[in-house]
Amino acid sequence: MGKRELLIILAFVVLGAAAYQLTAPPDTNRPRRFSLSNVLSNMRREIRGNPASATVTVTGSAPAKGLTELRVANAQFMAITGEAREDIAWEMVVESNGPDEATAEALAKRTILKQDDLGSALGLRVTYPPEARQTARLTLKVPASLAVRIDGPRFTSEVHANHLAAIQLDAIGDVTIENVTGAVTGTHRTGELKVTDAQSVGLTLVSSSAELRGVRGTMTINARNGSTSIEQASGNVEIDENNNEVKLTGVAGTTRVVGTGGTVTIENPRGEVKVDVRRSEVEIAIDKPIAVTALTTDEPLRLLVDDESGVMVDALASDGGTIQGKDFSLAPEQHDQETRVIHTFGGTTRVSLRNQRGEIVLRRRK
Repeated sequence: MGKRELLIILAFVVLGAAAYQLTAPPDTNRPRRFSLSNVLSNMRREIRGNPASATVTVTGSAPAKGLTELRVANAQFMAITGEAREDIAWEMVVESNGPDEATAEALAKRTILKQDDLGSALGLRVTYPPEARQTARLTLKVPASLAVRIDGPRFTSEVHANHLAAIQLDAIGDVTIENVTGAVTGTHRTGELKVTDAQSVGLTLVSSSAELRGVRGTMTINARNGSTSIEQASGNVEIDENNNEVKLTGVAGTTRVVGTGGTVTIENPRGEVKVDVRRSEVEIAIDKPIAVTALTTDEPLRLLVDDESGVMVDALASDGGTIQGKDFSLAPEQHDQETRVIHTFGGTTRVSLRNQRGEIVLRRRK
């Protein structure tokens, strides 16, 4: 018998073994180990899919005496509410799929909420079995005096939190935060973030659509891509943006914006405005005598005022930039590569506008 015949016989043996493994029922009495049989069995299970599903609900509690912080991780959906209470109570609804209902229910029951005693902090982490797919919805009732930390989720998540002492985020997905007596800090990525009524904010935003309203103290934001909207801020606001759509309305404190790209829109500020950006479109609308310094390059810089705004505007466009003031019949002065307008709009509060290679537009408020 030649080598060719031996190879043909070996190929038939392998194909026969594979066919048997794909059609024969798995032997549940044998221990799991890496083998061609197990690999083929897993392939067969994947082909069949997990058409069944089951849901289980788990409740529990833990004393909160002596705790100042709660850390929560790995729940795809979280709702955390601060109350006048002395313990931490939870309800976790787990849904799992599986090849049949009994297996799906068993997998759901293997999804547990692990506790970790960290002294003055308590850690709660959802752990999942590796088989199939599980979803955990965690509802927490906690003392309102606790600070809460949301630690790095594995999944895109949804978080609702209210009436807490403080909250720190490492979150992906949609997050809603309300009524925080202290600071909202951390990182948010890829989703909607809404913060209402907090003492202060210090956040890094990456591809976030953020709405921040009613913050009483200082706001410090580092925003990359996405959009950031701020309203009714009582304190100072500092933003470092990169390709972000920034909009600020009625900020009572000093506003500072630096960055590159994107857009910056500031409406009706109540404190001093300082904008120093590159290749960003800027629009500032003022209805009161507010000191403004705004610098950009390559993109339009617009100031919306009226004849009684109480400011004196000094606008300079360099390196071939232009100034347009048709609403007020202004005639810019040109010298070399610079164009300049100095004009009083009913007062002496200084507004300095600078644009390199871009247009400055002085427009009447409507």
